[in-house]
Amino acid sequence: MSNKRALLLCSVMMRGYGVSIVAEELAKRMPQFGWDLDIGTMRADGNFAATPTFLMNPDAQEILKFCREWNIEVVLAQTTPYFEVLPHLVGHIPVMVYEHGDPTPAFFAGDSEERERIRQNKIQNVYPVVNKVLASSHFLVQDIGWPEAEVITLGCNHVPDLGLKPKNEVVSSEKALKVGTLIRLGAGEAQYKGNALFRELVSRLRASNCEIEFYVMGRGTEADGDKWRAIGVTPILNAPDDAKAEYLRTLDVFVSPSMWEGFNLPIVEAQALGTVGIG
Repeated sequence: MSNKRALLLCSVMMRGYGVSIVAEELAKRMPQFGWDLDIGTMRADGNFAATPTFLMNPDAQEILKFCREWNIEVVLAQTTPYFEVLPHLVGHIPVMVYEHGDPTPAFFAGDSEERERIRQNKIQNVYPVVNKVLASSHFLVQDIGWPEAEVITLGCNHVPDLGLKPKNEVVSSEKALKVGTLIRLGAGEAQYKGNALFRELVSRLRASNCEIEFYVMGRGTEADGDKWRAIGVTPILNAPDDAKAEYLRTLDVFVSPSMWEGFNLPIVEAQALGTVGIG
């Protein structure tokens, strides 16, 4: 008997985005429960080529046409602007929300009003009409203002299990402490992702005369990297996912300076690799 088919709508399938990792991991794991998962997206960079991914506009007719042609039995959305399309699919096919949350609009001075409008629209016009609302953490159930949401937490199954760190990898007084973070280097998300907080942490620890090596890993240009080099932080730019695991493993302390996360996946990844994680 062949598996049933579902369609997951995710605005990006690109390295560096947690929602892309979630989509890929769901696609890997759902077949064991009798479902095959196709992914519709607006932007893809080829890093998830093994996952069945289709470029798809947030358009109800286009999505319904795809569903008919591919025998899709349920549609699941996990990002805007696909959330906003779901009410137009109601009555044609079962639809669900998998909510990973939106950073507090006040963190975005340039478009905070628009972000709040999007949030309120979901509460008033999307959540009430879909078949089910899922959320990836208990915090999010409260943050999205929808207590009826069912929690399906994320995990660390995608992280390689390297076992406990051997003693020679654990920090000692004879070597510098390695402190690092994963960070968005672009200006748009820098405020809520805590770039300034990590810079402040570097400055304060430098003043304490502790022997510490600082690192940041993220997507960005050499010009972005130069800003970190100027304050004595080593940037690791545009690294592949397998390098991320090695990076997190070799740190002594991973710091997430982010001021908002629906589910802080990098901390879980670091801890799964045997590294102390601090949020």
